[in-house]
This record gives sequence, structure tokens and C-alpha cells, in this order.
Amino acid sequence: MNTIVVTHGEYFLAVIALGLLFAPVVHYLLHGWSPKRREILDSFTDEGIEAYFSLFFPARLRAEENLKVDFTNFYDRRFGRQHFIIPSVSLFAVSGFLIFFASRVVFEWLRETSQTGLDVPPVAIAALVGAYAWALLDLVTKAHVYDLKPTNLFTTSFRLIVAAPLGLAVAALLKDEAGIPIALFLGAFPARTLTTMVRRQVSSRLNLERSPNNEPVELQSLQGINRSLGERFEDEGISTILQLAYSDPIVLTMRTHFSFSYVVDCCSQALAWLYFEGNLTRMRDFGLRGAQEISILIDEIDGAEDRPDDAKRATECLKAVVTALQVGSKAFEWALREVAEDPYTKFLCKIWCSDADDD
Repeated sequence: MNTIVVTHGEYFLAVIALGLLFAPVVHYLLHGWSPKRREILDSFTDEGIEAYFSLFFPARLRAEENLKVDFTNFYDRRFGRQHFIIPSVSLFAVSGFLIFFASRVVFEWLRETSQTGLDVPPVAIAALVGAYAWALLDLVTKAHVYDLKPTNLFTTSFRLIVAAPLGLAVAALLKDEAGIPIALFLGAFPARTLTTMVRRQVSSRLNLERSPNNEPVELQSLQGINRSLGERFEDEGISTILQLAYSDPIVLTMRTHFSFSYVVDCCSQALAWLYFEGNLTRMRDFGLRGAQEISILIDEIDGAEDRPDDAKRATECLKAVVTALQVGSKAFEWALREVAEDPYTKFLCKIWCSDADDD
């Protein structure tokens, strides 16, 4: 048994390490992808589907089609499991080669042989081990919270590829005894963190201007979005409130893997922010968090004949907000109506607060 382990140990180690790396990916595809899909599909009624297609894909509306079935097929084509095939193959090729190579080198050190004919620096192997440790932990965490995307697999491949060169480059600037532990810990940093560190160091040494990455994320102005969540929106090309306000909530949900209700709420806040900016923070005290709540308020005011009590309360709320903000009542009400009449606001209300339309 010991002879087999010593002779073929690198193969066992490589297979085990590769299996561990892909276990969370397989688990997510079998048990995590379907709940995320059901969350989206179950959030839409036929009216909501029609509103979605009318706003984002009007050419897809066909009277003879079953909207629910058409929407399901549309979703599966854009976000189905098939989109994981190429990223998984790429990760398997990259990780398989690097894991086997590192295992072979380590076992040759243990045997005190050099069958590969390569003099591999320990720093390079340490960096690869650190990158592997981060990749495994990251994939396990994302699979556990149903937050695994095809791009995560590409990012993991990239992280493994650059680990050794980056570790060697950083170790060259340090003392020999510090090179290996620094390379190990450096390999465990996510790609975003490494990119930021490198940019800061280059900017500092070349006396360049302050990096834009150090500036506050604009999306943090909205309730419920901190720096890390704002950066996840930025990863999908949403860096301004204007972009968020008019984004496709389904596409954004699948790309960020936030919950659908959270994305809809953020879009609703962004729509209102375009009109009121900082005043929206004070309007929250009166229940006007976003475009959806504003639309409901306007509906209540306009429904005075059918719902006089509700209209009275809505009007009093409007007066209270005007007093708190110290703005003109007519101008402010006009702005509220502009928000309520925005096509995107109507769409968000149809998929979120349909009861307001039924009253």
C-alpha cells in the first residue's frame, strides 16, 4: 500500500483535488439552479409576463402563444444549465493540468527525484496552493447560497493561471524566507482584490492619479446597497443609478444572483432617485421608498370617488412630505406623477403590486 501511494500518489492527490473543486459546481447544477429558476418563473403572472415582453422584447409578443410556456422557454434559452458547459470545460482543463503538475512536483520533492527535468521554485507551488484553496472555498460558498454563475468558473480559471507568475513576481521583491508564505497567502486573494492591490501599487510608484476603484460606489446612495453589493452590480456593467433604474430585472437577477424581489426593489428606488435624489432619503420616513410606493400613493389620490378614506390619507401624506421637504406642493405632485407614469414604474408595479391595479 505504501509503495502504491509513493509511486502513484500524485495521481490520487490530483484526482481528489480536482473532484473537490468540481463537487460544489455539480451540487449547484443539480440542487441549486432549479430553485433559482423557480423563484423567477413563479414571480410572474400572465399579466406580468406580457408587461415584461412588451417593455423589453416587444417582438416576442404573439397572441397565439401561451405566455407562461413561452416565458419559460425564453428563460431556459438565456439562463439554462447549458451556459455552464464551456466554463466548466475550461476550468477542468486549466485546473486539471495545474493540479496534476503541482502534485507531481510535490511528490518528486518527497522522493527527492526530478523526473520532470524542471526546477520549479517552491514559491510557484505555494502560490498555486493558495489559489486552489481560495477557489475551492469560493465555489463552496457560492454553491451553498445559490450564487454560482458561469463567469465564476472563468474567474477561477483565470485565478489559477496567474497565481504562479504573480507569486513569483511578488516574492522577487521580498526576502527569501518570506517569499513562500507571502505567495501562499497572496494566492488566496480573490481576483478583484489582487487587481486592486496591483493598481494601487503601480499608481503609488508611478505617481498616478487616484484610482477610480477607491471612490465611493454611486449605487450606495440607495437603501440596502453597500460597497460589496454595489461592486457586484458593477461587475455586471451597472455602475450608475440611471443604469440600474432602466435595467432588465430578470437578466440582472441571473447575472448577480441576488433575489428577484431585491433587484426589483433596487430598480424601484433607482427610478425614484432619478427625480428626487437626496430628498428620497427623507421621503422614506413617509413610506415613499421608491417608484412602486409613489405609484400607489398617486393611485390612492386619484381614487377619491371610489375610496375617499384612502384618498384622504394619501393626500395628508403628500402634504406632510411637502412640509418636510419644504418644496412647492404642485411641483412636487407633478414630479410624483412623472414617476408613477414612467413605463418602467408601471412594469414594476405589474410584477410586484398588482393588487393596486385591481382595486
